[in-house]
Amino acid sequence: MESTMSAFVTEMEPSCVQSEIPLKVSALAVGSSTARVAFVGEALGAAEDLHELPLVGPTGDELLRMLVDAGIASSSLLEQLKPYKQYGLSSYSLGQMVRDKKIPIYLTNVFQERPPNNNIEAFFSKKADAGAGGKHPPLRSGKYIQASLLPHLTRLYEELDALPDLNLIVAMGATAAWALLGDGRIGRSRGTVHATRGTARAVKCIPMYHPAAILRKWSWRSVTVADLMKVKREATFPGIIRPKREIWIEPTLFDIHVYEARFMFPKPKMLSVDIETKHGMITCVGLAPNKASAICIPFVDERKPGYSYWPSADWIRLFGIRRV
Repeated sequence: MESTMSAFVTEMEPSCVQSEIPLKVSALAVGSSTARVAFVGEALGAAEDLHELPLVGPTGDELLRMLVDAGIASSSLLEQLKPYKQYGLSSYSLGQMVRDKKIPIYLTNVFQERPPNNNIEAFFSKKADAGAGGKHPPLRSGKYIQASLLPHLTRLYEELDALPDLNLIVAMGATAAWALLGDGRIGRSRGTVHATRGTARAVKCIPMYHPAAILRKWSWRSVTVADLMKVKREATFPGIIRPKREIWIEPTLFDIHVYEARFMFPKPKMLSVDIETKHGMITCVGLAPNKASAICIPFVDERKPGYSYWPSADWIRLFGIRRV
């Protein structure tokens, strides 16, 4: 599948950025100085540390396959991947492809060094031991960046600020989401559009699961490809544009009748349905007859005696509503 993202592709110049701060920098960021999208990983793995390039080895290869599936990269690049060699490297990695102008993106990491035993939490400690790092949001409860590693964040922000045409940053994994958004809860934030913190200007950012995590949990791959399809769309323009939607919540029985009359007739061509459950019970049902409107009909309300959202008399009337 060839990429149709003409606005995404720009004339590329090879660019490597290395911090002037005295750090043990084991790998360079690679990509175009005019890139419109940057992918930010967490830290170096064994292959990155050895070859001094980001996203090489199985992790980079899987990201490339997902970029192809999302229509961002050309399928012809997959032909250049050959069986893994030493350290799990393919003969021609994603990092090398970006360095050689094959894909118009920018690659970097939050930490430009390898954590001990590949454990990212080794870079974090208790707030009492973190020094100045304790002023930053924690990666997760009780895990604050060590003060000695704060220059990595400074380098990352300056590195991204140096990309004048940058429309979008993809935060790959919890650590990247924490560094760019101040919140490492990747399961909550993935696939949604946010504005970065720390950078000189707020840049649009979409978190996604890290490719290494997908190799460990394959069921996450399909939603990540969908997130990358959104990346492809969002990378073509700067700024955050929120779609206008009308969402009805906590409706009365009268509200449901009004919604039905306004949006369900004539009969919609498609109806999206989302059923939420808890402890084996249906807690609410969401209905969306189009992209611009939806209604959430609750059944359980833990704020009320008996946990029932509806008065008993309304239950009978509720189920008497005409079916679509």
